[in-house]
Amino acid sequence: MKNANMAKRIAAIRLMMQGYLGIQAAELLNLHRETVSIYVQKFNQGGMDALFKRHYAPGRKPYLSPDEERE
Repeated sequence: MKNANMAKRIAAIRLMMQGYLGIQAAELLNLHRETVSIYVQKFNQGGMDALFKRHYAPGRKPYLSPDEERE
């Protein structure tokens, strides 16, 4: 896995499947326990596809129009 964040998500799921508690998996991966719970919830709802899906905030609306930026 090239992306370290995605590797941690996979590792969290694997540890949980191996019988580790959420807090133990979080300590091993240096994550917050709620983060591990979110990963497990996403995995349970939609499998690996849901686990890899990331939603980013759209960000601030640009001050300049596309024409102004080109100038």
